[in-house]
Amino acid sequence: MRASFFLLLLTACGGSVASVGDAGADAASTDAATTVDTSTASDAGLAAFCSGDTPKMEENGKDNPVISVKGKAIVMNCCNAAGVSISTSQHAAIFNLRWQQYGAGPSPVVLGTKDTGLELALGCDPTTTTCTDGNSVEYFNDGFSGTITYEYVKPAMSVGYCVEVKETKPHVLIHSLRMWLPNVASP
Repeated sequence: MRASFFLLLLTACGGSVASVGDAGADAASTDAATTVDTSTASDAGLAAFCSGDTPKMEENGKDNPVISVKGKAIVMNCCNAAGVSISTSQHAAIFNLRWQQYGAGPSPVVLGTKDTGLELALGCDPTTTTCTDGNSVEYFNDGFSGTITYEYVKPAMSVGYCVEVKETKPHVLIHSLRMWLPNVASP
C-alpha cells in the first residue's frame, strides 16, 4: 500500500525534465547532490562510476545511455522522499526509482543500511497500477548499495543518485544495474 501511494504521487504530480546535457542544476553551483559519499559503495568501481556531470547507466555490465531524467519531490510530514523516472536507449519502458528517508535525517541516504523504501521498476506506470514483480518488466526492492544525496534548493529539491542494484533472486533482463544521476531537479 505504502509503495503504490508513493509511486502514484511520483508520476501524477509531474516534474521537470533534464536533458542528458543539462542534469538539472546550475553548473556553477556546488551542492550536496554533486558530492557522493562512496565510502559505502559495494566496490571501488561504483565510486569511479559515479563521477561527472552527465547522467549515465550501466546494465549487466554494459552502457545503457540515458535519454532523459525527470525528478519529483514527494512532500510528506514523516520523511524526506523523492522519485525519478529515467528513459534509456535500450528500453521502450521507463525506469522508475522511488525512495524515502524516515524522520528528518541528513543527506546522504546510505542505501542498504536501513529501510529507505527504495524501489526500482522497469515498465510500470505508477499512475495506473502498483509496481510489483507481477506487472513490471523488472522490479527490485532489495539488493541496493550506494548513496542518494539531496538538498533543498528553492523552489525544488536537488537530488544526486549513485545507485547500484544486484539481483537477490533471478531476474529476466536485469541482473545488475548502476546509475549516476547528478543534480536531478525534483520540484
